[in-house]
Amino acid sequence: MITTTATEIDQETASRFIFLTIDESAAMTGAIHQRQREAETLAGLIREKKQHTVTRKHHAVQRMLKPLAVVNPYAEYLSYPSHSLRARRDHKKYLGLIRAVALPAPVSAGDKNRGGGRHAG
Repeated sequence: MITTTATEIDQETASRFIFLTIDESAAMTGAIHQRQREAETLAGLIREKKQHTVTRKHHAVQRMLKPLAVVNPYAEYLSYPSHSLRARRDHKKYLGLIRAVALPAPVSAGDKNRGGGRHAG
């Protein structure tokens, strides 16, 4: 992950990343300011303590997870623009991003073992 305020970035470097942008609107800035002010109140302090507890639990659960290959049952239905050479590399990053955020579907009879390995999908 990198962050930059530069308006120009080397194209070779740029082709290796997925670019995410943020909402720079006045409305979003206002919402952020409101949240920052709320964090300074008693309610904000209580919310922060609760959030910290939830975060610790999530981290504990994540440490217990075992590696699991992800099978995307919708992969054949996905599409990606193919108008440039860069799209060849970007398509793989797009699929990797989907894989990274995938939540395995519940498996009723334990792990799926088709294809020689544990996987979810």
